[in-house]
Amino acid sequence: MLAIGHFIIGYSTILLAALLFRWRNRWVYPMAYLGGLWALFPDLPKLSFIPLIVNEKVTILHNSNMANLFFLHRYLDQVYLYDLPDDVSAYLLIGLLLTVIYILNNPRK
Repeated sequence: MLAIGHFIIGYSTILLAALLFRWRNRWVYPMAYLGGLWALFPDLPKLSFIPLIVNEKVTILHNSNMANLFFLHRYLDQVYLYDLPDDVSAYLLIGLLLTVIYILNNPRK
């Protein structure tokens, strides 16, 4: 999966938690951004230059099941959406995010 897909999963998970638990403060969006960055951490060697020792450790982390601690990073790298073109995967994730937010924000009549 593209890095943007991992970021969207981390970001939207924090936002959904904020909606479900009714967090209403100024820290919700910064925490959502941190959630997105947390989901990207196993892909750090692919995104920027980091020292070789750190690169080796993060690569080992990325290839282990421990990567699932970062918003199911390893699982998302293995799902069938990986076979789709990258822009289609990103659009599907954005559509899912918007659908869930719409459902959670609409009061039932």
